[in-house]
Amino acid sequence: MQHLGATRSSLKPDHLLQTPDTFIRTPLPGATGVEFVIHAAPRLGAWFTQMTAEFASKGTLGPTTAQRFVFVLSGKLEVKAAGKTHILTPNGYAYLPQGTPHTVRALTASRATVIEKPYESEPDADAPEVVIGNESKVADVALMGDKGLRVRSLMPDGPSYDCCEHHDVRSRRGAQPG
Repeated sequence: MQHLGATRSSLKPDHLLQTPDTFIRTPLPGATGVEFVIHAAPRLGAWFTQMTAEFASKGTLGPTTAQRFVFVLSGKLEVKAAGKTHILTPNGYAYLPQGTPHTVRALTASRATVIEKPYESEPDADAPEVVIGNESKVADVALMGDKGLRVRSLMPDGPSYDCCEHHDVRSRRGAQPG
């Protein structure tokens, strides 16, 4: 028996768990031939937007006013930025700094994770640059010395690359500095 409205998804004040049965695919302004599943967004309390982009062949992302990170899950994307053209295949990624003119176009039907976040500059930090790579070519390292837990850092280390962090987390959540 099916219970309408029954799902494993859960929205709580400190987390959101989404399961595929509750994914809603939607177009976004400026994108052509792409549907999005929004996983995190400012309206849900996040400081960034994370989504799965499902491209039809020749689908394109629209412009953004934020920095953008694209990670290819399947298919083949063409990224044009900083006067160069890059072809990204599964596990390929591109970091596109805020204000960098660029295009992202699917050469085949493709899926990608896209993260967008307004850039928060650090005093005296150099401006970030376009980063293109493939996860399979990045060496893994033990996380906090645990050889059983391996991670790969896809972004350069340093204050210029803040794509997935927020600099004032405690004050924005209302916590007092410790």
